[in-house]
Amino acid sequence: MFKLWGSFASVFGVVFLPRPAFSAGDWWFEVAPTLRTDMRISVSGSSYVQQLGLHDPMASGPLSPPTGAGNPAAYANRTYDNGYVNLDPGTGNPVSLDPNTTWNWGFNNPSQYNAGAQTLNYQSTGRPGYTTLENSGAGGRDSLLAKGIQVVIGRSVMQSDNWSLDFFMAFQGTWSQHEHLTISTYSAEVRQMTVTDTYDVSGIGSGNFPANGFQGTYLGPFGTPPVVPSPVIPNQPQSRSSTTSGVLSTSYNTIGFDVQQSLYEFGLGPQIGYRAGKRLELHLRPKITLNIIDADVTRQELFVETPTGGSSRVINSWSDSNSECGVLFGMGITGGANLDLGHGLYVGVAGGYDFVPHSFEVPIGPNTIKLNPSGWEVSCVVGVRF
Repeated sequence: MFKLWGSFASVFGVVFLPRPAFSAGDWWFEVAPTLRTDMRISVSGSSYVQQLGLHDPMASGPLSPPTGAGNPAAYANRTYDNGYVNLDPGTGNPVSLDPNTTWNWGFNNPSQYNAGAQTLNYQSTGRPGYTTLENSGAGGRDSLLAKGIQVVIGRSVMQSDNWSLDFFMAFQGTWSQHEHLTISTYSAEVRQMTVTDTYDVSGIGSGNFPANGFQGTYLGPFGTPPVVPSPVIPNQPQSRSSTTSGVLSTSYNTIGFDVQQSLYEFGLGPQIGYRAGKRLELHLRPKITLNIIDADVTRQELFVETPTGGSSRVINSWSDSNSECGVLFGMGITGGANLDLGHGLYVGVAGGYDFVPHSFEVPIGPNTIKLNPSGWEVSCVVGVRF
């Protein structure tokens, strides 16, 4: 960095410190409204919703089968929404007549019994659970368009019939460039899972199957009127199927970034000129630049829930703001054409590209905003030689 500043100082001394007088027109000054485009802005990081592990409050956890139905491949106490099939003292006992049978069962509704197939169905619906649809890192990018002004002062170093060599210093300022980015990193939906267990009850026979529901026979009978002899069914279901409800609710986050950026660029370099006609001069300006970026960033994150058939509501919200100022070195090149108006005055147009190899980072909340001032520029020039 010290070498770079030393180069700046050396060139400044060569160009601007007193030396033997030049002929009229050795100095020149120009001002130009400037349009700078394609400066890049990007966002990375995460979100508060993801960092805090938040989910739709309607959900009790991830979508999962109801816990009361148990493992269908093991002997267990199973509680359903419309009955139960539990263990009795002989269930699972290898010396019992049939280890997979139980007296300890009951059902609520006669529609659960299929007399033709001689099967009995039970249903159990789990608690609402979420399924994640999106869970990604923050990723968004855009380009900035800025208006500003450029001021250049230069001095002639060498002149031939058609060619000239000058050195110049330039200042370019673009103020209050505004950009708004909106992204989302998380979304989920809430559903419920219903399990249906089917039991083979052909051992009872359709003629002896309890009607109009059954209150159970564990060490009973407890039926009203009592069912004698007490019927037994398998403790393990013949089959299990599951269905998922429609969407009960959706939730998602939105993150909005408002970025205000001002850029101040100081440039230094040679100008190579060529007189293409009596009044027309073409020039090329390579330069090294020092770029000062002043950025103000605000961040607003919302976590929103929308019940099916209902209105959206904000579950949580977070706000952040940050201001940063940084310095970046770069380089660039512009080309242009000037038209001599006489009496030392001229007008022209110029265009080129400024390249800054590194981005300026602004941390804000769980995110980082990256600003890169590299971009194309065009300007209309008014100048004077003196």
